[in-house]
Amino acid sequence: MDKWYMEDGENCDAVICSKVCLLRNMRGVPFPWRMNESQKELAELQVRSAVFDKNSVLYGKFKLVEMGRISENEAVSLAERGLADADFVSGGAGRDIFFNGNESVSITANGRNHVSIQSLTAGSDIFTAYEAADKVETVLDKHLDFAFDSELGYLTPDPINVGTGMQASMLLHLPSLTDVGAAARISSNLSKIGFSLQCVYGSAAKPRGALYVISNRVTLGISENEILSNLKSMALQVIKREREARKELACDIKVQDTVYRTLGILQKARFMTDDELFDLVSVLRFGIEAGIVKNISYQCLNGLTLQAQPATLTLNAGRPLTQDERSARRACIVREALGGAG
Repeated sequence: MDKWYMEDGENCDAVICSKVCLLRNMRGVPFPWRMNESQKELAELQVRSAVFDKNSVLYGKFKLVEMGRISENEAVSLAERGLADADFVSGGAGRDIFFNGNESVSITANGRNHVSIQSLTAGSDIFTAYEAADKVETVLDKHLDFAFDSELGYLTPDPINVGTGMQASMLLHLPSLTDVGAAARISSNLSKIGFSLQCVYGSAAKPRGALYVISNRVTLGISENEILSNLKSMALQVIKREREARKELACDIKVQDTVYRTLGILQKARFMTDDELFDLVSVLRFGIEAGIVKNISYQCLNGLTLQAQPATLTLNAGRPLTQDERSARRACIVREALGGAG
């Protein structure tokens, strides 16, 4: 089964993915950070029972991974593939993660919240991501009785998430706005109206990879539909500005030269670090977005980037690898994916 990141997505020239996460906690049960071991074990069993109920529409669709029974590489690979965050996978025993076949939907138990339901879609279709998460939440709520207050909404350990208990975001690739120095200014303006635009790697002054997460910081007193509509509308405005800046940069012969040189390195290199791949893929993605590079898809870049991550790469090798062995194997994966194996 193809993974979610190998699918076509709307506005995929600027939006890598959309993510919705529903945070839920069981009524009458202490928040995870206050639970003792027996309470954690009971909560874990309750979530498993809800997911694997033979009468549920979820039955047979999710794989269970017990965090206390896997290696460090297996745990880190889950984070690399976007199934859970780094804090969750480092938590060890007493935590579970469930995910479906194409890894678009995952459920974590006993993380920061009792239950976190995450849904990912390629591109900007954040409503589809929400619908998938909401369907799972509706089923689990019948078994787990999630804590809900008629005035406050869903209750969570973090006050910022009280209300809808929903986190929604989009991962944007904004190389043109970054290059002309506009990304930081847009981020500052968005923060004044309740949105966040944060670079994923590096700092606001020196972002790396031109990857940014845009999200809504307000969840109390506003509906899920309003949050999603506002977020998508704001993201589309940012995308419009990226496309305008991209059009100008794409006409510069020096920019075109940089893109083609980058493609040459990716197709021929025999040794490549994780950081080097990250930077080069960003340039190549810009080349595809700008129409400079033909016959390489966004899905191809998504797939090779994830397969070349350190822990995932090591797992697929089936044996421990030295840093140099990982760099050599990473370069081989990239050459094969981009048709430069010669």
